[in-house]
Amino acid sequence: MIVEPICFGADGRLFGVFHPAADEREDAPCVVVCSSWGPEAIRSHRAFAVLSRTLAERGCHVLRFDFTGQGDSLGAEESISLAQWEADIREAVVELREGTDGRRVVLIGLRLGAALVLRVAGSDPVLSVDSVVCWDAVTNGGDYLAELDALHQEWHRGSFASQASAGTPANPTEESPVDGDSGDQELLGFHVTSLFYHELEKLDIKAENISCSAAMLWIATTGSPPSENLVHRLCPTATILHEPHPPVWRKGENDDVLGGALVPHDIVTKIADWILSGSTPGDQPPSHGR
Repeated sequence: MIVEPICFGADGRLFGVFHPAADEREDAPCVVVCSSWGPEAIRSHRAFAVLSRTLAERGCHVLRFDFTGQGDSLGAEESISLAQWEADIREAVVELREGTDGRRVVLIGLRLGAALVLRVAGSDPVLSVDSVVCWDAVTNGGDYLAELDALHQEWHRGSFASQASAGTPANPTEESPVDGDSGDQELLGFHVTSLFYHELEKLDIKAENISCSAAMLWIATTGSPPSENLVHRLCPTATILHEPHPPVWRKGENDDVLGGALVPHDIVTKIADWILSGSTPGDQPPSHGR
């Protein structure tokens, strides 16, 4: 299937990959795929590529892209912010809609990308987003940072153990580097500016006044199912899918094996089925389970 690398946005700073619909139909949905931050975006890349290809094969126009300052998109680390990434999503929607003359818009977000999708869909009526898919959404930035920090400390301990086995002196009590002047720090090998860190600290979907008029598919693959009160406050007719599966955004046992990255084909199929069912605001009853 043909895919087209593109640069878009006001100054062409955003890099994306366009997957045109396999069949030329006027009502083909326009799907914008929004990944997460840093290592989560890297680890979920293959799953998102497969998802995009599957959707295109089944009749959707799809645009997956890198946020400002990530992947192949331009932007210094100082330009990374949640507000900028929300603007990136809006630019991606405009690009895909104008390039395909599509009318129905679907946003798919993973982890932090899902939180941003919720914000954009719930605050920008001009975009007229019809459907959203939230995959393992981050709903509280403080909890997210604590999770990343715990993984960072685990990564450090593993690195120190490797050094020790190689005969290299190591200090397992060493903390993550923090720049005392700027407040910037490192998480999982990625530089995090103080601005971005503080934006994440303030992120709280539960406390924000978000009301999403779009149809919603909420997918949870790890831990306990999400709070029904939260999901149905965001969208009273949301479809909730609790699908236990190893997270596509976290390092797995086979990550270092060629082709070993996780692709949850069952979840990919269910996302495609839900989108192609013509889900529109108000016509999807709440549902649960597998």
